[in-house]
Amino acid sequence: AINTGYSLIHGRGVYKTVRITGATDTEILAESAPGGEATTQLFQGASMKKLLAECEYVTLLCATIGPELEDRVDAIKAEEPAAAYYLEMVGGWMADYMIARVDDRAEVAIKKSGYGRTMRFSPGYGDWPVTTQSEFLRVVDASRIGVTCMESSILQPRKSVTAIAGWKRG
Repeated sequence: AINTGYSLIHGRGVYKTVRITGATDTEILAESAPGGEATTQLFQGASMKKLLAECEYVTLLCATIGPELEDRVDAIKAEEPAAAYYLEMVGGWMADYMIARVDDRAEVAIKKSGYGRTMRFSPGYGDWPVTTQSEFLRVVDASRIGVTCMESSILQPRKSVTAIAGWKRG
């Protein structure tokens, strides 16, 4: 299952850094386009306020392994449930691996610019609503790598991950 899983993975990632422009009682405001033409209210909740309190920028990260593995799982799950299960496990691990690689690239830019960074944080963690996924994907332009969001806030392909990392001085 592991070798089969690896052959079905076509990892892609994208990231975008935006400037934080302010805060309200319940959210952090940031540019959603260069030059501040638009702002996003994507970063909602006390967890966001605490995480990004000292940050000047925030990088949005999105990664996917593509749809091939989940298509195979869907095709074999009735006849070969154990193989489907193991493919799902490989896919989940590789989606996490992909977001870490995208994060590594963003971290180089953060450190090169003289900033430190926060931990990685994803929609659905703490009180950051998972319902912000569609706005997140719009801001990071995830359509470039084929990632979309269902009305239920589930990402498509399913083995996709979104996260942020804040930039702070020192």
